[in-house]
Amino acid sequence: RRRLVSAAMDSLNVTTYVGQKLKRVLWNQEALAVGTRQLATTGWGEDNTIVNVYSITTTSTSIDAHEDPVSVTIPGDGNDVVFVGVDKAVVASSAGDLQLISINHESPDVTPLNCASSCWNALGAGNNAVYCASEDGSLRVLDLFSNTYSAFQNKRKAALLSLAVAESLVLYTGDTTGVLQQWDVRTEAATMKLVAERSDRAGLTMLNTVAVHPTKPEMIVGGLSDGRLQIWDVRQPSTPFANLPTHSDAVWQVSFDQRSPQHMISCSQDGYLIQQDFGNITHMTEEQIAAEREVLLQFPEPFSINSADSCAGTIACGTDAQALCLVQKSS
Repeated sequence: RRRLVSAAMDSLNVTTYVGQKLKRVLWNQEALAVGTRQLATTGWGEDNTIVNVYSITTTSTSIDAHEDPVSVTIPGDGNDVVFVGVDKAVVASSAGDLQLISINHESPDVTPLNCASSCWNALGAGNNAVYCASEDGSLRVLDLFSNTYSAFQNKRKAALLSLAVAESLVLYTGDTTGVLQQWDVRTEAATMKLVAERSDRAGLTMLNTVAVHPTKPEMIVGGLSDGRLQIWDVRQPSTPFANLPTHSDAVWQVSFDQRSPQHMISCSQDGYLIQQDFGNITHMTEEQIAAEREVLLQFPEPFSINSADSCAGTIACGTDAQALCLVQKSS
C-alpha cells in the first residue's frame, strides 16, 4: 500500500493507488469538529474488500497522511460507509452484511450487526441509528445501542440506490425508477413521492444519488443515470425546481461541503469531478450553468469517478482506476 505524500502547487492534487476500485469515500464531519480529519474508503475486491480510514492533515501548501490507515477486511464489495461518532464506522456489504468498525490503529475491531439483507446499497446515520437502503427495496433503521432493527413501510418494490438524512428526523431515498421518496423516521412511513423528469434517452432514469442542502433542508439534489442533476424544493413537490445537464454519463454522487454549502460537487461515469455554485444556479439558464461549471478533475476513459466528498475545501474522490485523489483548491 502506498501512502499519501505531501505536495505543494497552485492547486493541490494528491493521488495514492490503493489496490482496489473505490466505491465510496467519506469524510468524518464529527471528527473535524474536534480538530481531526478522518477519511474512510471502501470499494471492490476479488472476494473481499478492504476498508481504510485515513488521518489527513491539510494546509494551504500540502496534503499529508501521518501514518498508515486503519484497515479491515470485509466479505463482498463495500457499497457504502458512514461514521458514527469519531471512533466508529458502519460499512454496507454487497453480501448483505453490516459491519461495525472500531477505529483503532493498534487493534481495529469488526463486529457484525443484526440487519441482514440481500444487498445493502446505501447508508445514512443520525440519532444513534443507522438507516439502510436495500437492493430488494427495503428500508430499515438499526439501533446501535440494542443492535436491533425495524423496517419502514415501503409499498414500492424498486431497488433503493441512494439515501440521505435531513434534519428533523427526515430521510430521502432514490430508486431505480427515478422516484425520490421522503420518509418520517418517527412513523417509519413515506410522506412524499417526487418523480424525476424523464430524458430523451432510452431506458429507466435511475436516481443514483441524493443529497440534502446543509443549510436549506427543503432543497434536495438528485443525480441521475443520464448525467443530469435535478433539484427539488419539497415545498413545491409537483415538479423539479431545476434540471441541470451536468455530465455526459451516469452521475454516481452529488454532495455539498458542510462548511461551504454554496459549493455543490458531482462525479460521474464520464470521469469528471465538477463543482457548481448552488446559490447562482437558481438564477441562471441551462446554457449559463453549463458555461459556469468548474471541472476540478478529469480521469481518462474508461475510468469512472465513483464517489466524491468535500470537507472544509478538500475534496476526496474514489475511482475505477484504483486511485484515491485529494483535490484542494488554492485560495
